[in-house]
Amino acid sequence: MENDNQHQKTKTILSSWLFKPALEYYLSKPDSDFNVFVDNDFKTSSDYIYCFQKEKEMIADSAAYVTMIDYSDTKTVLLRRK
Repeated sequence: MENDNQHQKTKTILSSWLFKPALEYYLSKPDSDFNVFVDNDFKTSSDYIYCFQKEKEMIADSAAYVTMIDYSDTKTVLLRRK
């Protein structure tokens, strides 16, 4: 995500409440340009979504996202807006 060449200054990442503390920890660098949002129903639009694989079907606008990374060991995925 850090090397993603989108030209928007502040990027948003959406997740359920479960992942918010870890995401905020890893994205808390002073030069980080990410805001973490919680939406357990995945109806909020964002630049990225980090969720369990089984939660992908809950995403309201799933056609607008592409899978960047599929973490098979944790059964999670990182999605990026097209």
